[in-house]
Amino acid sequence: MFAETPACDDASWCASIRDLFIIDAHSDTLLHRDPSQATDFGHVDLARLIQGGVDVQVFAMASVAPKIVEDDDKTTADDSAVCGSWDDGDRLGIFFPLKEPFHPETWLSPMGRVDRLINRFDQAVGKQASDGSTLVRIGTKADLDALMTERNSRDEISVGALLAIEGAYWASEDRGELTRQLDKLEAAGVRMIGLTHRSSNQLAGSNEDCWDRHGLTDLGFFAVAEIWKRNMVLDLAHASSATIADVAQLSSEGKGGPVIVSHTGVKSACKHDRNLSDEDLRNVVRSDGVVSLGFWTTVNCIKGAVTAQQARLAIARSFAVAYQILSTPEFAAEMGPGYETSSHIALGSDFDGATLVPADASAIPWYLEGIAKVEADGQRVFDRASIENVAGKNLLRLLLGAMKNR
Repeated sequence: MFAETPACDDASWCASIRDLFIIDAHSDTLLHRDPSQATDFGHVDLARLIQGGVDVQVFAMASVAPKIVEDDDKTTADDSAVCGSWDDGDRLGIFFPLKEPFHPETWLSPMGRVDRLINRFDQAVGKQASDGSTLVRIGTKADLDALMTERNSRDEISVGALLAIEGAYWASEDRGELTRQLDKLEAAGVRMIGLTHRSSNQLAGSNEDCWDRHGLTDLGFFAVAEIWKRNMVLDLAHASSATIADVAQLSSEGKGGPVIVSHTGVKSACKHDRNLSDEDLRNVVRSDGVVSLGFWTTVNCIKGAVTAQQARLAIARSFAVAYQILSTPEFAAEMGPGYETSSHIALGSDFDGATLVPADASAIPWYLEGIAKVEADGQRVFDRASIENVAGKNLLRLLLGAMKNR
């Protein structure tokens, strides 16, 4: 984090944010520790989630990460020449033996790593802190309904915890075995699955792969259908433009399901391979999906010695640019009556990833204040209703829809 601890400009406005239902779509905390335990390290723990007014936190499980290299010869370079390459191996192949020396099943096996992180998640949920607060597993619509009821009654202090996959590198090329793997993950409580991380794989292309940013493979089309069959949310974070377009095509053919981009940026605000192009954004919305925008420096082009307030403005501008791209008259006409731009934008912090952010989870109201204040052409982009959507209503709608039969 930045050295300073930011404070809201308008404390009363930030206090009013506590009335909103807030969801953050992506945190990597499980890679490092039990998120129910208070710590001074990193960005997320239960106490800081409560302090930030977060009602549901999505905890992602990464199992593979290629070495990130400087490669000026890659085929589709944007402003950054950083991309993912397998030439020098898997970075998590070093991380897990160091972090999990007593769990050799994690050293070489991507699924072994996922199993270990699921175990850490299971140990974290339901554990009561000294103040009576708990992380509550979100696996069904009933879980979400109970959390909302409890929140409204204020009887207890709970934060919902939803389990996600970041990169399905464990996926078997045998379709029968892949089906069994998805059954196992579903039974373990996984409710969101991202196909790729920082390199392409047997299912889909990544937007950071050094050489091959293909779309869905035949196996990938099969996997997507199986994910949706289980009422899971398909996460297109790190997906190539071709992969996002393939998913939009499935949706246009009536074969779609719930879609999210759990943590990303916007190329029109910050030209970087990791970010979504204008057409990527529109294709996610054509899939009736939600784009969750991140807080970290890289995807917001925050460089050099800047203050937390300056960084917040850069983050807020990414939200404003996304709104403008999705609200052009031509695109609104394409989407038809009832289309609401702010219904497709959300929060995707990437807390506790390999990232630098201005502030931790306790500062979520401060981030939202920045988004609420951002202007374009002399006018504020987001009104109060839009802020409610961005803060959590959009993701709540997506999750309730995905879990309606669960």
